[in-house]
Amino acid sequence: MNAVKQIQRKLDDLAKYRAQIAALGEEQERRIRLLLPKKLNAQIADIKGEIAEEIQAQELLAGKLGLEIKDLVLVHGETVQAAELEAVWQKGRETWDATALRGYAKANPEILEFRKTGNSSVAIRKLKEA
Repeated sequence: MNAVKQIQRKLDDLAKYRAQIAALGEEQERRIRLLLPKKLNAQIADIKGEIAEEIQAQELLAGKLGLEIKDLVLVHGETVQAAELEAVWQKGRETWDATALRGYAKANPEILEFRKTGNSSVAIRKLKEA
């Protein structure tokens, strides 16, 4: 079996595991709801709804404040630490036009001794639904 097919099969297996985990979580919630009286389930749903609105409002405020902090730190130009959090400032990364440099290296191969290649990495992401 070629590598692509093997990886695809494993990705499909991983997707199945993730779906099973989600289904088990839903089944757990369903069984717990069945044990509780309907009135209590309704009260729980109300509380979750009320708190969800508060959480959403706090997340909006936190998001706005986070952007404001980032803007301030960019202007400040240094990492800032507080009691529980820090805003880490990083100098802009220097990049080079790799295509142009490869062309230059053909005529000037001595430049290749300064080239470094980092390790490859893999991120597994859920495909966007069409």
